Order: sequence, then C-alpha cells, then structure tokens
Amino acid sequence: MNWATIRVPANWYLSGYDFSGIAWYSKTIEPLPTLADAIDIVEFEGVDYLADVWMNGSFVGSHEGYFGRFWFDVTPKLRSRIGNRLTVKVSCPTETPGTTWSLHKRQIKGVLNNHDTRPGGAWTMRGQERSSGGIWQSVRMHRARTQALTQLTVNAHADLARESALVSISLDTYSRYLIRASRFHIQISPANFTGPIVNHVFNVATLPAGRNKVALHITLPHAALWWPTEFGAQNLYNIEVEVIDKNGQLRDRVRGRFAVRTVQRDPVTGLWSVNGQRLFLRGTNHIGTHWLAELDRTRARGDLTLMQHAHINAVGVHAHVATQAFYDVADELGMLLWQDFPLQWGYQDDVEFHDKAIRQSTEMVTQLFNHPAIFAWSMHNEPPWDAA
Repeated sequence: MNWATIRVPANWYLSGYDFSGIAWYSKTIEPLPTLADAIDIVEFEGVDYLADVWMNGSFVGSHEGYFGRFWFDVTPKLRSRIGNRLTVKVSCPTETPGTTWSLHKRQIKGVLNNHDTRPGGAWTMRGQERSSGGIWQSVRMHRARTQALTQLTVNAHADLARESALVSISLDTYSRYLIRASRFHIQISPANFTGPIVNHVFNVATLPAGRNKVALHITLPHAALWWPTEFGAQNLYNIEVEVIDKNGQLRDRVRGRFAVRTVQRDPVTGLWSVNGQRLFLRGTNHIGTHWLAELDRTRARGDLTLMQHAHINAVGVHAHVATQAFYDVADELGMLLWQDFPLQWGYQDDVEFHDKAIRQSTEMVTQLFNHPAIFAWSMHNEPPWDAA
C-alpha cells in the first residue's frame, strides 16, 4: 500500500484533505527495550470521531467521541527487536441525509458538524462540509512499571474562614496483576506564585488487577485562592503524584495543575459569587475554530485577551469541548468559562444514544475538572424537544 504523509496532530482538512468518511493512519514506533514488569500504553488525546486501533496487526480497541482522551494497554502486542506498527482507522462520516437530519443526529460533535457558523450553514447537508475529522490531538506511548497512573483529578474545597483547603485527589490506576501494596508520594507546589511546598505519603493496601480508583485527601494550609481577573490573582498549584514499590522504585508518575476557589449561585436570586465575592457576569459565546488542532496557546490567548479588553468576564464554550491549551490559558488569565457538552439541537432519542451521551459527558467532566476557570456545566444547547 502507498501511504501519503500527514502531520499529526491535525484535522485532515487543515492538511489539505477535504472529505468526510474514513482515513487510515499508520506509523512505525521504535522497538522498546525489554522490561519484565513493564506496562506499555498507547494514549490518544483526541480523535474525531470514531477510532479503531491495531498494534502490529492485532486489534486493541475502539473509542467514540471527538474530544475524549483514551488509552489501550498494548504490552502483549509489542516487539522488542524490530519496529512496532501502530494503525488507526478514523471514521468521521456525515450525518444521514434527510430533511430533518439536524434534529436526529447520532454523532456528539455539537457545533463541529451542525451550527449556524459552519461552512455552508446549519440547515442543509452543506453545513457538514470541511470535516473536522482526524487525529487532532497528540498520540504517545507511555511506559510504567507494574502499575500505571492514567488519570489525576483534584477537587480543592476552600475553607474561607480558616484560609485552608481540603484537597481531594482521585487517581485512576491500572495494573495487569494484583498489586499487594502501593505507596503514593504527593507533592503540591505553587505554579505561578511564591509559597510553601507540601509533601504527603500514603500507603494503600491491595488493589485488584485492572482499572481502579484511589481516593486521597490532604489539608492545604494557608491556601492561596484563584480569582477572576477583576478581583485578584490567578494562583495555581502544581501537583505531582508518584507511585513507589516496596523497594523504593518508581512505578509511574503523573502531573497536573489545579487551584483553590469556591463558586456559588443563589437559587433564589440567581446571583453568582466566587470565593464569597458577588460577581456580575458579563458574558459571550466562543467558537475559536471548527478545526480544533489550530487552537493553540497563542490563538487562545489572543481571543481571551480581546474579550477581556471588551470587559467580558465569562465565556460560554459554545456546544463543544475545546483544546487543553484554551482551558490552560483561561486559568492563567482569570477568565470564567461556562462549559457546554457538545449536544446542539436534536439527536436520536434511543437507549444507545443515551448511553453514549452519558459516557462522553463523564469523559468531559473528568478531563476538564481540574480547571478553575470552569464555573458551570451545561449538558445540552437549545434542545428542541423540551426547550422550556
């Protein structure tokens, strides 16, 4: 087979391929040195829309959803002496033609395949031109020893009276075999301000083989708060978690960033407050691009800075999930974000679609949970069946 070359990450339209349908990607990965207790994982940060994955000709799994991060254990499929071939079938078809296609969609893509601002408009099949399909975020191989850390979620509950915070840490771990004991080293340090570094060690008993969740809790004294830009500093914390075996050897490491702040909405008056400070929301919607691979830090900073110059302090990420860079910059600039799930107008109303929406909404909240900029979540934009 003759393969064309394409840059990854990228939406295939940005690389000059204007079509909807199926594309095959393949890349040779260098052989990995033999390690008896290795776990080798292939991680995808975002594939639009359906991905089927093979390693060295062996099928390893599928994923549906354009924004969701996903991974597969490919340890038994790898070769140590010759190159390894990673192959991905990416499917991004148009929705089924018909006069009411835009009210019976099956792909959860929000504005990326159906919206007034799409090329060709909203209400005809031309609105699906210039597909957003492709491996539009990074792909990488990750190696752990015995036990892998696959997700880090941090929920910091501020105690404004005591000027402290309870930091609740949720770790997703994965192992091929029973783990009899784990030691977790946690370090929390200021990311963009001067302050103390906090270290904690936790011992966790037996974990069964497969995927597990570990919950850990730390009190953070003298917690520095994150504020919207008009009220104060955007204090951010780095967090690093290492899992160590009984001999002191590193199994895996994961890093992240979070902040301490509270958000409240009065159910009677509808008024919002951040860290106890009443806030008057001055908002707008934002669709940075329909081809998200081009929404990097520079472009995100440019858009958000222009909005702040217009005295906007809250942005609706309109019926889509944007790039990690966009949320990172919003955290740093103190811009509040109202985060929509990518449901836009009408969809098939059946159990299969319901299950798909629940799974993908869980992915969205899990992936974006650590961002202090996000102050509200919305699950469906303008649902036609129950708009009231």
